[in-house]
Amino acid sequence: MKNAFLAVLSALLCIACNPGSDDQPERKDGLIPITKASETNLFPTLPGYESRKEMEAIRKNGDLTLLFRSENELYQKVQEIFDFTIHPKNEGIEIERKKAQAGYRKFIETYKDERIMLSQFRNQYAKRLLLDYKIMNSDRYQDLQFYTNELIESHLGNYDLILKCLSKLEGNIDKEQFAKLVQDTHLQMNESVENEKLLKVAIADMIRQKEAEAREEQKLIENGGTGNKPRKKLMLSLLKHNQQNDRSKLLEGYLTVIKKFEDSLSVSKV
Repeated sequence: MKNAFLAVLSALLCIACNPGSDDQPERKDGLIPITKASETNLFPTLPGYESRKEMEAIRKNGDLTLLFRSENELYQKVQEIFDFTIHPKNEGIEIERKKAQAGYRKFIETYKDERIMLSQFRNQYAKRLLLDYKIMNSDRYQDLQFYTNELIESHLGNYDLILKCLSKLEGNIDKEQFAKLVQDTHLQMNESVENEKLLKVAIADMIRQKEAEAREEQKLIENGGTGNKPRKKLMLSLLKHNQQNDRSKLLEGYLTVIKKFEDSLSVSKV
């Protein structure tokens, strides 16, 4: 459980925050300024994450930066493998959309056993097909249903977009299929709620640990030794940034919306 949880924490920190630019001054507390990345409100659950080889390194030395590097490499690998070019203003957008959709399905079939890479892929490219090819705002409900399910299957918790998709699908697809999408989303949200509770405790513990390590390293440097202070400072900055960013209220809002879908489905059965 702890290993899986560490992986969720690392994914959250990696996709939710970016360090500020090199020319930004340090804050008064000595930490590095953190700016939010575009993917700031993901709530990853990512089943099976603890099986990755990188977790062995985490267990040995507790260095989460190894996993951050691995996540970035994985993100780049997906982009390199799947050459996804979008021309939304091109007159041939319909042809390009069909090519992109065919490529998408080929990718998930080819890499069906690569669960972690598929999580990244589904989150990135289902979203791009929905938004850049305007499937989201069309009457292509079969496509919309498919990519909504792909977002759910990514287990990266892009609930904001998933709920918008469900709103479009409500009343436009089979009720049982819609209910399954709602149920699967709700189950993941419940897991995300529990993860957030654990994250708060773990982040506080890790901050205490990193602060203690930083103090020891500072003493070592003052006595003429060497250390890796910038990396530790970045890690501490990321942790404190996430500690201050209370996302539980956002999850509460998502749960309110998903429960409304469930209430609507219950009423329709009467």
